[in-house]
Amino acid sequence: MDPYDEFQSIDFELIDDVNEYKERIDECREWKDEHDSNDEYNIDPSQFDDEDEYVDALRQLWKRKYDYFNEFSSIDPNHYLNEVDYSNAIENKKNWMNKYDKDNAYKLDPSDYDCEEDYLDDLRACWQDKYDPNTKTNVCVDDYNTEEDYKESLVNNRQETYDPQHRFNGFQFERFTTLMII
Repeated sequence: MDPYDEFQSIDFELIDDVNEYKERIDECREWKDEHDSNDEYNIDPSQFDDEDEYVDALRQLWKRKYDYFNEFSSIDPNHYLNEVDYSNAIENKKNWMNKYDKDNAYKLDPSDYDCEEDYLDDLRACWQDKYDPNTKTNVCVDDYNTEEDYKESLVNNRQETYDPQHRFNGFQFERFTTLMII
């Protein structure tokens, strides 16, 4: 029934007959096939009384594998039924961070947000606080999806600002640009 002795935690003293042993082996194989078919985690499902306990042990290992820096602490593996869904959730949040704030300069955790637009809105507020805190320009931060584009727009539209010294929160623009045509 278990030729490779992979389910070593089955207690023979608690089993009355061969059919009960076979059912327990089948149950453990089913759990393993469903939740760890590649045998990546080397956890014997027979050491657990029910499937939920087995999956909880796996979830701890998923967290260690995909969130080893604990940077996406708000993503709880207990909300996912399988490893693929959990890893996709982590990757999705990583993609948001790489897209908008690669170095995590603003210390916003994308896993705290349910949708990408909410994360981006909070980043926009950070950009405005950094570059134009008193709203001295007519540049609307909501029109931009990257910090670089927003900064570039502030530079390009500096003539239209109400800041005659061309400073935004210590950010000094060059007043004149010389073009040489050769």
